[in-house]
Amino acid sequence: MTKRICASALALLITLCTLCAFPVFVSAEGEKTGSVTYDAGPTGEGSGMELLPIGSITDGKIVFDEAFSWIEVDKLLEGDADYMRDTAWAAQNQVIENTPDGGIKKMLNADGIAVWKDVPVDKVYLLFVFRTKSAVLQPSIFSIPMDVDGERVTDVTVTPKQMVLNDENSLGAVVLNKFGYENRRLEGAEFTLWEKYYYYEDEELPEGCDKDSDDYGTFYWHQLGDTFTTNEKGQIMAEELPFGDYRFIETKAPEGYITDSRPLLFTVSEMAMVKLENEFYVAEYGKIVELNVENKIDPDNPPPYYAEEKSEISKPEPSVASDIIAPEGGRPQLTSDDIKRYITVGAIVGLSLIAIIVLVLIGTRKKSDKSEK
Repeated sequence: MTKRICASALALLITLCTLCAFPVFVSAEGEKTGSVTYDAGPTGEGSGMELLPIGSITDGKIVFDEAFSWIEVDKLLEGDADYMRDTAWAAQNQVIENTPDGGIKKMLNADGIAVWKDVPVDKVYLLFVFRTKSAVLQPSIFSIPMDVDGERVTDVTVTPKQMVLNDENSLGAVVLNKFGYENRRLEGAEFTLWEKYYYYEDEELPEGCDKDSDDYGTFYWHQLGDTFTTNEKGQIMAEELPFGDYRFIETKAPEGYITDSRPLLFTVSEMAMVKLENEFYVAEYGKIVELNVENKIDPDNPPPYYAEEKSEISKPEPSVASDIIAPEGGRPQLTSDDIKRYITVGAIVGLSLIAIIVLVLIGTRKKSDKSEK
């Protein structure tokens, strides 16, 4: 029975390694940690990789964690390479959609390399892309330790089985809409566009970049192109952006408004192209990133239309004739409301006079009738 279990486990390991283009890997008792080096080459620069344990090896048997229990070990044992490839992609999509805890993320440096140290052994790992840059890399499933040329190693080097260079299917677009007073679209706002790059400490950085760090490592912001200026529709458009993290920074506000230099951060993660429709930038296909930004009025130097509208709003409407101001050397200027008011008052007075006259006539006639009797 024991021999049968070992044989099945070995067949599974061979299947996994054959798909991932790696030698057979086996468990090694007594070894606590190892390392993983992922080498995609220079074309992989800037891609983000995540190393996530999805199972363990105990007594020569692979047991997947509960979240990945849907993986059919029997099919893996059959040596179905297509199933193994599809399973790796499905596992990657599951992780990205549900974001389970436990993965360790790294960015590939200029040489397309990332290293994970102090990695626990006797486990099965999923290594996948959570952020593409210049290439889309096929996910890999493997274990530590690994058998290389008959030698068990815990310092494992992984290379992608398949690499697809980014094309229109992994390029996105962003449209920025600039608004002002009363939702006016503002022309003439100027912005710079920056892309986020992760790097290793020993790398030489380009001039003029801003350095920082986060949970994934150290990075810098690199400016793309020259200044972007909003058009007459208050829009800026940038397309053919590789998937990744970006920011806009306003450098000049339109006349009459205050410049807001706070970074506008956004992520491009879906393919899209842009077209002009009724003079506005809209998505031709896919899903564009859309940013809506509003500027505040400069109280010391507001735009001309703001001052005019405020003046019109603040004018009191005349309530009585005495409020009407006469121009120099002339009579007061009557408004349409004044004329309507005068007509109404005149009509009421006229009807009252007619009623009085009628009543007087009726009274006179009655007296005349009595005197005749």
